[in-house]
Amino acid sequence: MIKNILTPDDFKDIMEVQNKLIILKFGSTWCGPCRKIQPYLENLSEEYKDCIFCSIDIDNIDTELILKKFNIESVPQFFLIKDTEIVYEQSGIDKMVLTYNINKFKKSI
Repeated sequence: MIKNILTPDDFKDIMEVQNKLIILKFGSTWCGPCRKIQPYLENLSEEYKDCIFCSIDIDNIDTELILKKFNIESVPQFFLIKDTEIVYEQSGIDKMVLTYNINKFKKSI
């Protein structure tokens, strides 16, 4: 399951999680590549239940400060976060690279 982050409080709650890999996707409903990778992310979230998958819609005005914090310039953009630290960042929808890095950083927890 992918958790939609709708408010700064939702984001804060996720960022406080320790000892789990967080996969954070920034995207939008109008973004073709974002829609294309969504089913793949849903499958990953079912396969990697020990990770937390989250999504932020860049058009949600309530998450504007989060967008600025991550300096989002294009979508989709992914961040892998471990114990509040960004350990990997990816723009685009390269599934193999994303999955490789999820596995890589998941193992180090």
